[in-house]
Amino acid sequence: MYDFARKEMKLSEEKAKEFVQTLDEFNSHHIDDSIATKLFVKDEVIQLREEIKRVEVSLTKAIYWSGLIQFIAIVGSVLAIFNFMVRK
Repeated sequence: MYDFARKEMKLSEEKAKEFVQTLDEFNSHHIDDSIATKLFVKDEVIQLREEIKRVEVSLTKAIYWSGLIQFIAIVGSVLAIFNFMVRK
């Protein structure tokens, strides 16, 4: 890369070294940022899975209680109709 910068880009030796050094620094920061981004995304996915599990448990409880209340309402309605029919 150094030879390319010096010959093809017609840079002085000092400028070519600086150019190559800058590219190396950029690449190292880019890799570090990529790793940090992947770790951040991994943490977010783990938190999202935990939140989904909590919502799933909460939703299951809500469905259970709703079904139980509907069952009690139906039984109460049938008993009320039966009671009304018996008294007449």
